[in-house]
Amino acid sequence: MNNKNERKEPMSVIRIALTVISILLIVWSFWPPANTRQTLAVNPELIESAGLPDCAPLSRLLDYEFELVTPRALWKTQSSTILMTMSRVSADADEADDMLISSDEMCSLALETRLSMTNVHSEPGDTIIQPFVGADTQSFVFTVSPLASGTVSGKLWVYADIRDIATGEGQSLPLFTIPLDLPVWTILGQPPVLVRYVSLLVLLILLAFYLRRRLLAEQ
Repeated sequence: MNNKNERKEPMSVIRIALTVISILLIVWSFWPPANTRQTLAVNPELIESAGLPDCAPLSRLLDYEFELVTPRALWKTQSSTILMTMSRVSADADEADDMLISSDEMCSLALETRLSMTNVHSEPGDTIIQPFVGADTQSFVFTVSPLASGTVSGKLWVYADIRDIATGEGQSLPLFTIPLDLPVWTILGQPPVLVRYVSLLVLLILLAFYLRRRLLAEQ
């Protein structure tokens, strides 16, 4: 009888340890990496540079603050978000809107964000182009998932695409170039999704053993 109890005690400790470890691994696999924020502003010298077409909306970019939010790391095989948001921080909104309307017949301005990273799948692609509408906020969102382990590197380019309505000529003005280096995280060398499923399977097996013991004890 004592020998049977002695055999049960180590097994109980093992089951408890497996349960705790499995739960911790599941929680870990859902835990998102922290975000990094960068605040950027357009250099006035770019806007004032000689040779640029006379386009009033272009100067309105000086009234905006650009914030880039990126994860500090990427989970292997899982998607994360890279977000660029521009927010108006100065100038009267009505005045800015009037200037945009008055310049509609002279030029058009679009903002282009281009994500150039190796070993990364990005949606909706590697380039997002939106017309500049002079809103209080405007956002550009990339959903990225790593295709390899290690560290994925690249750059995020932000351009102002200017087009003269009368001549049809266009010009792209680079506003920002932001380097990106994102480590790819794994759990014990495995993707978090796989660890999550294996841990859940272990919990189900432990639950089945527990229910079986309860049934045998009641007989």
